[in-house]
Amino acid sequence: MSYLNHKTVNFTKEELDYEDYVFKSGEDHPSESKRNQRNKLCQFARSLSTQMRDIKFAHKDANSLFVFMEGEYMCMGWIGYGDYLKYTTPDNYSYVVYSRHIKNKKYDGYQSEQYYMAQSINESTAIKNCKRYLRNYNTVEMADIQLRDVKQHAIQPVSQIDDKARNALDNVFQFSRYRPENSNMFKAMRHILNSGIELPDKTFQDELVKAYEKYDNYLMHKTKPVKMLYVKVYERLGKRTFDVIDLGTVATGKNEDTSLHYHTLKDKDVVKYDDDTLSEYIVGKISVLSMVDPDTYVDDVGFRSKIENTFYVVRDDE
Repeated sequence: MSYLNHKTVNFTKEELDYEDYVFKSGEDHPSESKRNQRNKLCQFARSLSTQMRDIKFAHKDANSLFVFMEGEYMCMGWIGYGDYLKYTTPDNYSYVVYSRHIKNKKYDGYQSEQYYMAQSINESTAIKNCKRYLRNYNTVEMADIQLRDVKQHAIQPVSQIDDKARNALDNVFQFSRYRPENSNMFKAMRHILNSGIELPDKTFQDELVKAYEKYDNYLMHKTKPVKMLYVKVYERLGKRTFDVIDLGTVATGKNEDTSLHYHTLKDKDVVKYDDDTLSEYIVGKISVLSMVDPDTYVDDVGFRSKIENTFYVVRDDE
């Protein structure tokens, strides 16, 4: 997917006052053509605002504007007026809309920005394209935005346990950290400890016991799946509402689940709950995550997204 990673709250006053655009240094005396181009872009935006309710714009560059709705985390796309397709002349500039929903087969998908563009020399046709393609992100798309980050965080606890265990064993045995159980020394020392025999060096014996405990802890976690729920919280009809997607397994031990991505998310159901119907353990974990900073993962609890009121909650096994 093509993402426009812009939060509306990040736009400055100058970017929002796009009609007062000041040409950059070196363009103190822009040509009449450039001024006309910017004027046509602003007129395009004004016309579109009469056709799409609550739509807003912010400066992108001299020839284009971001399009968004107040309160939404992601931009819907952007509009422009100019030579975006590289084969027009100043006499037939095009009105352009850029959206993740556009698939322009004239261009190589994902390799070209033009793949996500629709153009027309007619403003009314361009407005129709905007109304067709500019849409807010739905719940599944929002869940997908930070899914990769969640997976990376989900495998960190087991990776850290693994590193601690192998470092401890390295310090004691100084052999291969990847298959220590194959070492005769590993087996012999564990047998001695299990037999209750006191070793001459008490410090060494204590380190050995701790090393085995860490390695056993790693073995216990290496095949443990992390199953998560995507939860979006918002107000609806005066009640707190929760959109929930059961993501299933996002990671097992140190390995991400590569089968979980946007295209598999699309097949999952979005279930709505309120405070009366949502499981208490989910409410509890959301409360915990609400107290940590955004982009923070809490082991066995979940991940607080940088997107407001959005959480990835570790599912309790039932």
